[in-house]
Amino acid sequence: MEAIRPAHPGELRVLAVTAEVQGEPDAGQLRAWLLPDLIRRCAERRSLVPTICEITGPGTVADHTAERAALNIHPPARIAPASEPAGRTAEFVSPGRASGRTGGPPPFDIGAGEPGWFAGRDFARHLAAPTGTVMIGTGPAGTGTSGSAPLTLPDVAGRRLDALALRLVFLGQRYHDDLALTWDALHAAGVTLQRWRESVAEWALFPSAAISAPYADAVTAAFEDDLDTRAALRELDALAADGDVPPGAKFETFAALDRLFGLDLARDIGKASAARTG
Repeated sequence: MEAIRPAHPGELRVLAVTAEVQGEPDAGQLRAWLLPDLIRRCAERRSLVPTICEITGPGTVADHTAERAALNIHPPARIAPASEPAGRTAEFVSPGRASGRTGGPPPFDIGAGEPGWFAGRDFARHLAAPTGTVMIGTGPAGTGTSGSAPLTLPDVAGRRLDALALRLVFLGQRYHDDLALTWDALHAAGVTLQRWRESVAEWALFPSAAISAPYADAVTAAFEDDLDTRAALRELDALAADGDVPPGAKFETFAALDRLFGLDLARDIGKASAARTG
């Protein structure tokens, strides 16, 4: 992947084009929102200030803050309907820019989603491929059956699953690949989340140690390799199982890398100590 060099020093400007949400956002829309969030997290790790704008369907615009927050997705700085002139969004990040101007850098460094929208427009220097189709498995847990009914966060809560299990399943596949989402996968992700959080809580009881540079570098490199979150998760799991890395170092590394993953891996800190004294 070509390295992305922001046109404006210290900033990264991202324009996400997403489908209109009617009612409760489904898994496909949630996954589309995740892509600019991952870009934002990588930018912040590089000490860049990200500005994310979103253009959605022509209907009434809602920010869906609660649904985004459930997956640790920061809301965009601006959300505009497709019925609004796109130049207004460009002017939001580049005041005074005429929507048809050429010759200077586009207002956004990265465009995410719906490549057809960007065709012929001077809006973004780089384009992230669209999020792949989410095929939903709607049968009972353990069956792995598939269907066409959309899966929403209330469905996940109804199975008593952590909403971040859905984020973990999304991270387990490249953002531009299709994803077959089943209850089996969601329950397995919930188990993995719980295992990692319990481990982090246990490691927190040990003396602190320096971050494991080899694992931290490998995870960072995976994210910067066109957001290869699948490879990054493999490194995280390998770190958890590596007996040569001290517990204190595992704790510090997991805590630091969660700024990229966004899985609340330190959520259970203190519970291990309370269980021992209770």
